[in-house]
Amino acid sequence: PQDSTVAAVVREAQAGLVISPGDPAALAEAILYTADHPQEASTMGANARAYFEKEFTLTRAYGQFSRLIEEVTRNFPANTNSVPLAVAAGE
Repeated sequence: PQDSTVAAVVREAQAGLVISPGDPAALAEAILYTADHPQEASTMGANARAYFEKEFTLTRAYGQFSRLIEEVTRNFPANTNSVPLAVAAGE
């Protein structure tokens, strides 16, 4: 949908055209637009890459993963003997 998170990112990054799902006429129009405006399509591609490189760095991913592990393990029993047998056995 045009109000989705993905659509918001595309708009914020100026990285593409947003169309409604299930609208083949809008999709065709967007394809023709990019074919007729190759410089703008190239700019949108460059914007997408720049946004990705800024937002999805290894350092940032590591930080997000670290926070996730901390959150998951915060309530995990400190005594590993308390781990249910099925979990310890990998089931």
